[in-house]
Amino acid sequence: MDWRVVAPPSLDYTADQDSAATLSPCALPIPARVLLFVRIALAALWTFEGLWLKVIVRDPHELRIVEPAAKQFGLPGASTMVAIGILETALAALVVSGFRARQVAWVQGVILLSMNLLGIMLGGGEIRDPISLLVHNLPTFACIAVIATCGPGRWRGKGNG
Repeated sequence: MDWRVVAPPSLDYTADQDSAATLSPCALPIPARVLLFVRIALAALWTFEGLWLKVIVRDPHELRIVEPAAKQFGLPGASTMVAIGILETALAALVVSGFRARQVAWVQGVILLSMNLLGIMLGGGEIRDPISLLVHNLPTFACIAVIATCGPGRWRGKGNG
């Protein structure tokens, strides 16, 4: 295994004639194993929320949020919840793979923000404290931001370059 530090050359120190060197986003290298750990943590979250809560357990609280939102679009609540869970599980696999890590991170951010806002606006009042929901998701957004700015973070074996 190759655990070298990942630092894309385009994110080096830059200097212009009038100022001292400035840091671009993620100019300090982050070890590949740290970025891998962040991706694994994000994938675990998506797997828990999707596969476990929405597909296997079919959590009643999740259904109470999804059902009124689904009805707004003329969709059945239970089937919609399972479909969302399958998509979240697929996203988890994509995240942990490291494929296009930065782009997938941006997609995660959009999905997470959209799901939060739709749950708050269309969830039939099931989310009683929207501010708490958003605050509890800040660490997830922080992990997503790390991958979006400092990726790709793809772990590679010695034979893969």
